[in-house]
Amino acid sequence: MNILINSYIKGLIVTIIIVSVSIGSAAVVDKNSVFIPQHQFNFELTDTLNDANNSQIDIIRYGSYKQKDTVVLYLEVTGVINTSLNYRLFIVAKTPGEESAHIYFNDVTEGKESNYQSEVIVEGNRLEVHFSQKQFITSSYMTGVEVSASSFSEEDNSPSARDNPLKTLFLGIF
Repeated sequence: MNILINSYIKGLIVTIIIVSVSIGSAAVVDKNSVFIPQHQFNFELTDTLNDANNSQIDIIRYGSYKQKDTVVLYLEVTGVINTSLNYRLFIVAKTPGEESAHIYFNDVTEGKESNYQSEVIVEGNRLEVHFSQKQFITSSYMTGVEVSASSFSEEDNSPSARDNPLKTLFLGIF
C-alpha cells in the first residue's frame, strides 16, 4: 500500500512541476497571460521656476490623482490663474502591445474645458480639471500627465510623459 501511495505522490509532484513549467513558459511567450495593465493615476511633478516671464503661465507644480470615478488633473502657476489665457492638461495613455502613446487633450479656455466638457475648478494659482474615467478607451491605460499654459506671446510646457512605460501587475498563479 505504501508503494502505491509513494508512486501516486511522485506522479502528482511530476504533474505539478510540468504544469508549473507550462505556465511559466506561457508567461515568457505571452506576457499578457499573467500581467494585467494598470492605470497610473497619481503624479506630483514640478516644473522649472521662472522659466516663463508671465507669472500667470509660469507652471510650478502639476499632477493628477483619482477621486471616485474621475481623474483630477491640476496645475499651479507662480501668479494667479487667468481664465482668459489657455491652459492645457494632457493625459498620456497607452494600450498593451502598442509602443505609441495617445493623448486625452483637456483644453481650458475662458474657464471651461472644451473637449470632454470636464468640470473645471479655479482657485487662486491652481486650476483643476475633473476628467471622467468613462472617457478612457476600454483598452487604454493612463501612464502620465503633461501640462502647458500660454498667452498670446509666451508658453510654458511641462516635460513630455509620452515615453512613460505601461505598468502591469503580476497576476500570481500560486
